Amino acid sequence: MEAGVLSVDLQGASVHRLGGRLQVRDAEGVVRAEVPAFKLHAVWLFGGVEVTNAVLRLALSEGPVLHFLTRQGRHRGCVGPEPGHRAALRVRQYRHLSRSRTRVPFAREIVRAKLKTQLERVRAWSRNRKIGMADVIEFLLAALDLLDAETTVDGLLGLEGTATRKYFEGYGRLFTFDFGFRGRNRRPPRDPVNALLSLGYTLLYTEVLSAVLLAGLDPYIGGLHAVKDGRCSLALDLMEPFRWIVDELVLARMNLATFTTKDFRQDVDGAVFLQPAALPRFVAVFGERLAAPLALRSAGSPTVRQALRTVARGVRGVMLHPERPLAEVLQPSAGAQP
Repeated sequence: MEAGVLSVDLQGASVHRLGGRLQVRDAEGVVRAEVPAFKLHAVWLFGGVEVTNAVLRLALSEGPVLHFLTRQGRHRGCVGPEPGHRAALRVRQYRHLSRSRTRVPFAREIVRAKLKTQLERVRAWSRNRKIGMADVIEFLLAALDLLDAETTVDGLLGLEGTATRKYFEGYGRLFTFDFGFRGRNRRPPRDPVNALLSLGYTLLYTEVLSAVLLAGLDPYIGGLHAVKDGRCSLALDLMEPFRWIVDELVLARMNLATFTTKDFRQDVDGAVFLQPAALPRFVAVFGERLAAPLALRSAGSPTVRQALRTVARGVRGVMLHPERPLAEVLQPSAGAQP
């Protein structure tokens, strides 16, 4: 059975441990949910939700990983297993991702995997929706051709950023309704599409971060994203090839009117966020996508959650055995194992 996620957004609620179960109680002490802990690999806690000391101890010893988010969906931090017995692995990770001769190829393969998935999605959208995307396809192909010529991480980041801006230019053509989307913006998002993209990326980030922690890797030491205090750079690296999952989910749900402009609010500074009442609906559809096959029409495809764990374990294998090609690890269906 695949472990899942418990999401708690009821303000004033608290999470308790009763033996091998986690119990959610509202502010009056009424039990709202109860789940066996072994069925969970993560818990999402939105806003003013408290956890008991017993739950914290469980998270630190064996999981699930607790993720603390604001009511708007911004990730504030997490508590998860601290694999002290993985010290040797982490030393190898630090060496691999701090030396230019190994860090740059690592970063290059992350960008290559991301651009390939963007190209695949754009081609599929163009074919299925009969919308012209020739300019975007040509741009992404050119960016892929230039990857091997880039010899610095900064150069790779610049190439990835330019290609992604073009990708979102094409993405904006796909919406049935005008939601004011004119490209990617964040911190804060300025339109409903960007609000859902930001929230979806945050939830995806928590999944990748959980997978990285459970694999025994240090989430703060990445290859593409530079080391920065408080930033889980490796988790950000590994989510790059999977961002399309959020893009596709948001596109589908907005075009199906699962979410409309009434589900969003705008602050005085122009920031747009999902209404609190609509948050559980998005969390639910995102959770369904995590449990669905990565390739929806491919028999035997791993679920999204399984794929993320496979990639994290595969990266662990690359840290221990640097001769292993990262490109294969970033293809979950290949079943890379440590």
